[in-house]
Amino acid sequence: MKVALNPFALPAADATGYVVSMSNRSQGQYALFGLTAAALGIDDVSNDDIRARGFKPAKALCTNVTGTTASSVTSKLTGIPYKAKADSGYTFPFGHITAQPSYSDQKAAILALVTGAGETKSVSFQPERF
Repeated sequence: MKVALNPFALPAADATGYVVSMSNRSQGQYALFGLTAAALGIDDVSNDDIRARGFKPAKALCTNVTGTTASSVTSKLTGIPYKAKADSGYTFPFGHITAQPSYSDQKAAILALVTGAGETKSVSFQPERF
């Protein structure tokens, strides 16, 4: 699925949208983490939006722990066993919005929404690459 967002590399007043991809699996999962399309700064694609090669949007990697007990899992890399609970993860692209024009402001706002959605929710971030 294609969505449009405003990159952090552009001035806050610049409303130029850039087209990015989001998985169909992630598309309907905003509410699970207390997020909305508006909070993420994503919108429907219009004809004026730019399709830039090499642009990688900032991403929020959200995890929802669904298991109640930890099970032993062996690391495929080291071969060492560790305990893990079942979880599901989703990746959401995000851009700047009027209320949060900088990456750090938008990241803090998303973090507050996700942590407010419950103890089993967590989020990590990948910065944008222009």
